[in-house]
Amino acid sequence: MLSSKASVNRIYHAPVEYNTKNNLMAKFITYILRERYMKSIREEKGGTYYVGVTSDLLRYPNPSLSFSIDFDTDPALVDELLEVVQLEVDKLAEQGPHEREMREITLYLEKVYSENKAKPEWISLITNSILGEESVIFGEKDYLDKMNIKEIHDFARSVFSTGNRMTFVFEPVL
Repeated sequence: MLSSKASVNRIYHAPVEYNTKNNLMAKFITYILRERYMKSIREEKGGTYYVGVTSDLLRYPNPSLSFSIDFDTDPALVDELLEVVQLEVDKLAEQGPHEREMREITLYLEKVYSENKAKPEWISLITNSILGEESVIFGEKDYLDKMNIKEIHDFARSVFSTGNRMTFVFEPVL
């Protein structure tokens, strides 16, 4: 089946220590970018319905962090929307998060942690048990109240200043 849309994936990659605090900071950045792209790309530009933002903190083969931004759009809008993607990343790295963003994410994660007390993430538990590691997910609640604008700002700056970026664009065959 042929598609008339282009699929875009931009990945940012940086060496980052594998630990619970960095995993939580990556979550904050993921939620911040997701919300900002909802406004800038979807609402202001009308370029796509959904922008996916995910993060992946890896321990092996080398400790690293990747952020992936994915969306489908009209092929004519690809370059314009990629500029918006980069603009939001640059703004976060230069200016940091807003107080409102930090507050909303903290409230959301507090709710998630309280609802998930009795529901461990089994795949993570099993995988980490096999690898002989502790999961970076389970200690996040202990760091949540300690997260602040400066830490997230510094972390975003360090991750996005590496220049390690890949962009994949899958365009339709006309």
